[in-house]
Amino acid sequence: MGNAQIIAEGENLSQRTIKLKYTFEMDGDFFVGYLDDYPEYPTQGENLKDFEENLLDIYEMIQNGTLDVHQKSA
Repeated sequence: MGNAQIIAEGENLSQRTIKLKYTFEMDGDFFVGYLDDYPEYPTQGENLKDFEENLLDIYEMIQNGTLDVHQKSA
């Protein structure tokens, strides 16, 4: 298992710069893991770029309310 962070800015993020920490591992040919603050929403990607894009999608869905979050992990 590894830990890393995404530093993203852009239109979809309301012109903000955000830092998201995540945990991942390789499962065969796929990166699999989750945002550290939201481990209940795992994702995967064929490469690191796809994996990080999927993590950003999850973050955006949480922020705009389309993904139900009951309690943020400590």
